[in-house]
Amino acid sequence: MSEQVTIYNKAIETFRGGGEILLANQGIVSKALTAGNAILGKINANGGKLDAGLDQLVNDYLVKIGQRKKEIEEARKPITQMMDEMKKYFTAEEAKLDVKGAGTIPAQLQQHRNEYAKEQAELEKQRQEEAARRASKERERVQLVADVETQLNKHFNDHLLSYKQRMHTGFNEITLENFADKERKLADIPCLYSLDHYQSFKPTLRPIQHNHDELAGIITGVDLFANFSAIFSSEVEELKQQFIDRLPSKKSELEALAAAEKARQEEAARAAEAERLRQQEIAKAEGERKRQLEEEARAAAVAEKARQEELAAEQRRLEEDRLRREQEEATRMAQEAKEKEEKAAQQIEMNKAAGETMALFDAEASLAEGAEAPETRQGFEIKVLHAAGYVQIFQFWFENEGKGLGIDKIGNTKMDQMKAYCEKQAHKNSTVIESKFLQYVPTYKAVNRKAVK
Repeated sequence: MSEQVTIYNKAIETFRGGGEILLANQGIVSKALTAGNAILGKINANGGKLDAGLDQLVNDYLVKIGQRKKEIEEARKPITQMMDEMKKYFTAEEAKLDVKGAGTIPAQLQQHRNEYAKEQAELEKQRQEEAARRASKERERVQLVADVETQLNKHFNDHLLSYKQRMHTGFNEITLENFADKERKLADIPCLYSLDHYQSFKPTLRPIQHNHDELAGIITGVDLFANFSAIFSSEVEELKQQFIDRLPSKKSELEALAAAEKARQEEAARAAEAERLRQQEIAKAEGERKRQLEEEARAAAVAEKARQEELAAEQRRLEEDRLRREQEEATRMAQEAKEKEEKAAQQIEMNKAAGETMALFDAEASLAEGAEAPETRQGFEIKVLHAAGYVQIFQFWFENEGKGLGIDKIGNTKMDQMKAYCEKQAHKNSTVIESKFLQYVPTYKAVNRKAVK
């Protein structure tokens, strides 16, 4: 039998007389309070004020009360002291199982769990940071690929448009005099995309997370030459055939312009000759005949001027029609090039979005593969590096909590309670005191739960 159990058994004898002692003490207190009430009645009858007689009466009463209080305390001390001692025996045993007690076996085991939880939390944080870094780098890679494709498409489309515009210019420069030569050159136009032009592409990129070799790999990984070659051959061949098919109408157009010019020149020559003969006849004529011939000459000049203006207008119409068709063709080609560039940009944007989504999924999958760790309650412990840190803790606590409390509550709040409040705010709201005098140290506590079967 332990010493504590022996003392407990002996205490039973002490407790047996406790009821009589309690009844006796209650009787003493009751009589003392009755006497006190009587004195209060006398004071109230005197208008609530003391006089010399009442003051002496109150003095004598309070002296006796002090004596009575000591008597009842001495009477109950053996019992209450024994009760306190018994309580210590029970609580001492309970303390041995207190997970928060210093040096207890449960506390040591809890500390091991806390250290393991901290280790796993730090590993998880590293995994998350690494997953975030990989995801960020992958998103940059996706963006770099999109930038290369966008710039490469522009490099190619600008070249294709320029090539087709030169073909268009060459076709527009055809005349009756160079028709055969231009027809031969049109048939000889190559329809193959130049590898030299493709390889001359130099993208403008500003990577942050990729080094030179990785960037070079990204650029070479975007291989669109085969696709560009097919597009170039198809569109150039199609345009070339269109120009070849239009050669007969082009020749007819040129012949019509030449015929109009020839008719205008012939009409001008005929009119000039008629005017020369008319002037010779006027020079020989006299009187009424001369006046009549001069009138006819003026009328003929007016008619000839109108005729020349009509022929010139027809020539201008034909020329304007030609220029309009050429401009429409140039505008159409430019519009087609723009639409193709926009379509390519949309596809690149879709590919980029898909790549970014995949990077996000990969990051989430990587996090999901983490090792199983104990459930952890995390928090912060504030380490005060300088006495000035306590002033900042008080300022933070008072501004966010203390100023709304009563004076007595503020006075009863200990500095450790203020510090605990600041630690709680850091955990709950991520609100910290920015200070060189304070250091927030993460804490980890493993949560103990009954296993679910």
